[in-house]
Amino acid sequence: MKRNIPIAALAFAAACLVHGAEPMEFPEKADWGDAPGIKVLEGDVLELGKGVISSTETFRVEPGKTTVLTGEFRTLPGKKARLFFAFSPYDTEKKPITALDVNIVKGTDTELVAPVKKDDLIVKAKDASRFIPGTVIVFNAKEDFSDLPNRARSHGFFKSAEKQADGTWNITLRAKAAGEYPAGTKIRAHAGGGYQYAVIADLDGSWKTFSGSVKGTAKSGLGGKEWRPGSAYAKVVIFGNAKDAPIQFRNVKVDVRD
Repeated sequence: MKRNIPIAALAFAAACLVHGAEPMEFPEKADWGDAPGIKVLEGDVLELGKGVISSTETFRVEPGKTTVLTGEFRTLPGKKARLFFAFSPYDTEKKPITALDVNIVKGTDTELVAPVKKDDLIVKAKDASRFIPGTVIVFNAKEDFSDLPNRARSHGFFKSAEKQADGTWNITLRAKAAGEYPAGTKIRAHAGGGYQYAVIADLDGSWKTFSGSVKGTAKSGLGGKEWRPGSAYAKVVIFGNAKDAPIQFRNVKVDVRD
């Protein structure tokens, strides 16, 4: 990763004062972990043939400032590809904040009516009427979302839920609960999802500049225009969706502005 070095010119110095720290640039293959899917082309162009790449280094998240992600992209002439240009947030310990950590399913807050053991496949809850397939159970939930990012979740995804004669619900998981929690523990459902996308765009053979920005911190959810809860660091992520249409890119930058 390269950083622009300030020069003596007054105009440049003034720009740095306005926008804050100098932009971070990612022009080298090594800036993307020397991923095997990357080729180095002429003209400072990198080409991603397959897979997902993320920047080698993390940068500090400053929620009170505007972080702008910019880059130039294209695919091969005559081809079409969809670009996914995103952030991958991390917490203060540089642990990734995944979608399952923060992507709540609204209206699913409830509590356990019986203890949960690590090997349990059935979780007994006060109400599971709004749980949906493909979600996980998150334990020690808080109504104000101050538990986010919450990694105290079941290994098993939701399979089914049945209301019992006494009005409580049995939630059946596809794998073990993986934790132990007493009756009365607050729970909710969380769903999966992707990265924190700054840009999703269709590419052709012409160079186009794309950018997206983020500021502030969301209370919950995948992020987008605001950082995910708990974000303290982040990496840049790039990938495409077409097997025969690589993503070519250059001039990828992160600029943190006041």
